[in-house]
Amino acid sequence: MSLLFRALIISLALVVTVNPCCALTRDGVLLLSFKYAVLNDPLNVLANWNYTDESPCSWNGVSCSTNGTEFRVTSLSLPNSQLLGSIPSDLGSIQHLQILDLSNNSLNGSLPASLSQASELRFLNLSNNLITGELPDSLTELRSLQCLNLSDNAFAGKLPNAFSDMQNLTSASFKNNYFSGFLPTHLRTLQVLDLSSNLLNGTLPADFGGDAFRYLNISYNRFSGDIPTEFAARIPENATVDLSFNNLTGEVPDSAVFLNQNSKSFSGNVNLCGEPTKNNCPIPSSPSVEPKVSSPISPPAIAAIPKTFDSPAGEKESGLRRGTVIGIVVGDVIGVGVLAMLFVYVYRMKKKKDAEAEGKTGTLVTVDCERQLEVETLLKASAYILGATGSSIMYKAVLEDGTSLAVRRIGESGVERFKDFENQVRVIAKLVHPNLVRVRGFYWGHDEKLIIYDFVPNGCLANVRYRKVGSSPSHLPWEIRLKIAKGVARGLTYLHEKKHVHGNLKPSNILLGNDMEPKIGDFGLERIVTGDTSYKAGGPSPSPSSISGVSPYHAPESLRNLKPHPKWDVYSFGVMFLELLTGKIVVLDDMGQGPGLLAEDKNRALRMVDMAIRADMEGREEALLTYFKLGYSCVSGVPQKRPPMKEVLQVLEKISSSSSSSSYYYSV
Repeated sequence: MSLLFRALIISLALVVTVNPCCALTRDGVLLLSFKYAVLNDPLNVLANWNYTDESPCSWNGVSCSTNGTEFRVTSLSLPNSQLLGSIPSDLGSIQHLQILDLSNNSLNGSLPASLSQASELRFLNLSNNLITGELPDSLTELRSLQCLNLSDNAFAGKLPNAFSDMQNLTSASFKNNYFSGFLPTHLRTLQVLDLSSNLLNGTLPADFGGDAFRYLNISYNRFSGDIPTEFAARIPENATVDLSFNNLTGEVPDSAVFLNQNSKSFSGNVNLCGEPTKNNCPIPSSPSVEPKVSSPISPPAIAAIPKTFDSPAGEKESGLRRGTVIGIVVGDVIGVGVLAMLFVYVYRMKKKKDAEAEGKTGTLVTVDCERQLEVETLLKASAYILGATGSSIMYKAVLEDGTSLAVRRIGESGVERFKDFENQVRVIAKLVHPNLVRVRGFYWGHDEKLIIYDFVPNGCLANVRYRKVGSSPSHLPWEIRLKIAKGVARGLTYLHEKKHVHGNLKPSNILLGNDMEPKIGDFGLERIVTGDTSYKAGGPSPSPSSISGVSPYHAPESLRNLKPHPKWDVYSFGVMFLELLTGKIVVLDDMGQGPGLLAEDKNRALRMVDMAIRADMEGREEALLTYFKLGYSCVSGVPQKRPPMKEVLQVLEKISSSSSSSSYYYSV
C-alpha cells in the first residue's frame, strides 16, 4: 500500500476520532480502502461512496444491520460491475461482514490473508476475476463460511491442508484455476465441491469421505491409477459424481453411486472400464484352463454323452433313447456348423465389399516425406489426453524414440469414404508455414479415424488467457503479445494467399511453441472433425458477443448460411488483437466502433490497455493509438471496410520496426 494511500486512510480515521457526531463510521473508512484500490469504474458503481457521508449504508452495493443505535456493514455485493483493481487487506477488518460478492469483475493481485479476520463471513464469491497466487492457509479460519466460490481465476499452488476444518462449509467451487497437489480428504460437511479444470494429480484417496455430498466434480485434472473401492463408500448413492477426463485406470468399483451416474461422468479415461462406463473390462485368462483355438471361429463346446442311461423301461427303450439323443446332438452340431460357415461367408463378403467401397481399411498414411510412421509404432506410443471438443479428443503421443506428436481422434464423422478423407487431409497437409500447425499423416479404419500433427508444447492462447472469456492474457509482456499477433497475421496471410479460409479462428486454435511463436491449428478440417458442413443460419446479424452460445470471435455475417470468406478471419484476428491490448474481449457497439477512439485520445488509449502491460506502453502512446485503430478497423461491422490480412501484417511490421511516430500512422 502506497504512503499516500496510507496517509489518506489515517486522515479519514482521524476525522472519525475528532468529530464522531458527523464523520464517516469506521466500517465506511474501511470500505473506502476498496474504492481507492479500484483503478477503473466504468459503470460508476462507486460514485456515491463519499467520505463526507455519516454512514456507508446508503452506498451502492452496501447493506447494514443495526446494533442498538449503531449501523454495521454486513454485506458488500458488487457483481458484474466491470471493476478493475485489487482486493485491499482492510476488507477483512469489517467486523460484522457476512456477505462479500465481487464476482465477474477484473480484480487482480492476490487474495489477502487478512480476509480471514472477517470471522462472521458466511458467503464469499470472487469468481470470474483475475486473482493470482496461492490460496492463503488462513482462509480455513473462516469457520462461519458456508459458501465459497473462487472459480475462474488464476489461483495456483495447493489447497490448504486444513480445508476439512471448515465445518460449516457446504458449497465450494475452485474450477478453472491452476491448483495442483492431491485431492483433500475427510470432507464430512460439504454438499457441493467443484474442482474441475485444474492441475490436481496423484491417486484418489481411500479415506476421501464425502458423507453429505450432492455434487462432486473433479473432471479435467490429472488424477491417475485405479479408483479405490473405499473412495465412494461414504458418498450418498443419489449424488452426482464427475470423474471424466483424467488418467484413471482399471475397473470402476461396484458402488451404488457409480452405477447411478451417466457414462459421460467417466469419459476421457481411456483405460477405465466397467458397467458405469459402458466399456467392458477384459476377461483375465488362466493358462491352465484356456482352450487352444486354431481358428478365429470355434463351435460351442458339446457335453460328453454318457455311455449308460438309467431307465426302468429296459434295454430296448434305453437304446432307443440313446439313439434319439445322439441324433439330436449330431443334428445340432451340423446346424451350428452350417451357421458358422454362413457367418464366415457373410463376414468376409461384407469386409470385401467395405474394402472395395472405401479403397482401404486400417491404413496409416504419412503425408510428408520427412518421417515415415508405422501403425505398430503409433500403437506403442504413450498417450496423454490434451483436451476434447464435442466427439473429438486430442492426445499427446510420445513415441519410443522420444518424439512427440499430437493425435486427434475423430468421433462420428461426416466423411464416410476413404478417398474423401484422404483428399481433404492431403490438401491441408500441403499448407506448410512456420505459423501453421503441420499435418503429418492420418489413420483410416472402420472404428477409428485419426489425424496426426506436430506437437506444439506450450498449449494454446486460451490457456495463457486463464481459459475464460474476458480474462487478461496472463503477465505476458507486450513484446511477446505483439510477437503472437504478428505470427498469427503471417499465418493467415499465407492461408489467404493460398485461397484458403480458416473460418473458426479463436484463442484455443492458436498454439504456442517453445519460443512462444504462434501456430494456427484446426484449419480446413471442420467437416472432418465435426461432421458439419454448414454454418449457423439466422436472420439479421447482431453482434456475436450479444448472443448466448455464439463465439465473440465469429464475424457477424458468419451467423448466416454463407460461404466462408477471408474477412471472417480478419474479424476474428481483430477481436483477439484488441484482447491482447486490453486484456478483455472488447464488446462492440452497433457501429462496430467499440468503446472509444473516435478521436485521437492518447490518454484514453493508455487507460484502456491491460494493467499488466500498461508500464510497457508508457511513452509509446502514438504507436498504441495506431494499434487500437488497426484493431477496430479489423472488427468493422462492414466486411468491405476490414483491411486484408496482408495489409494488417504490413502495418504491424511497420509499427514495431519504426522509430518515428509519424511513419506508422494508420487511419481507420
